[in-house]
Amino acid sequence: MRYPPEHKAEIHREIVERAAREFRSRGAEGIGISALMKRLGLTHGGFYRHFRSRGSLFTEAVEHGFGEVAARLREIAKAAPPGQKLQQVVRAYLSSEHVDHPGEGCPLAALCTDITHLPARERRRIERPLMNYIDEMAQFVKGSTDQERRRHALLLFSSMAGIVSAARAIPDQQAREELLQGAREFYTSHFDGTE
Repeated sequence: MRYPPEHKAEIHREIVERAAREFRSRGAEGIGISALMKRLGLTHGGFYRHFRSRGSLFTEAVEHGFGEVAARLREIAKAAPPGQKLQQVVRAYLSSEHVDHPGEGCPLAALCTDITHLPARERRRIERPLMNYIDEMAQFVKGSTDQERRRHALLLFSSMAGIVSAARAIPDQQAREELLQGAREFYTSHFDGTE
């Protein structure tokens, strides 16, 4: 049976979306292709109609993850009261919910170490959506020039990703929340440029 081209595109999208969640939840090696495809009700062999390799799926899944997070943070900023855009974004990013649900969160916080092991070509592909995400958030960050705001936004989001990773390593809920609260206060007082 031949399927229309839209069907292949839909299956491809489903694989990428599921892989994006699974990789962020379990790490790059946390799920095999067979298990991933089985969870989608697809065959292992069908994977190769969509991707050259596991690595190409991983890269596309990380790209997709950055797009998801950017869209969510964009909506949070859009809904924030005047003067509180960055504060709301920081609060959402450094939340217990983000820490507790890595599969839906920032790929940088969940997969930074895995990403560093990719070939440079693949890291450059991932860099584009990451920097688009940074550029969008830069408008809310302190700085006297666009370049300075961008540099500060990159520093802010990279360090917040580290805080989220560290919080995930802390089993004590109270200690974890103290870390997140302290980071939220620090980042909004030092980086907030919204008016």
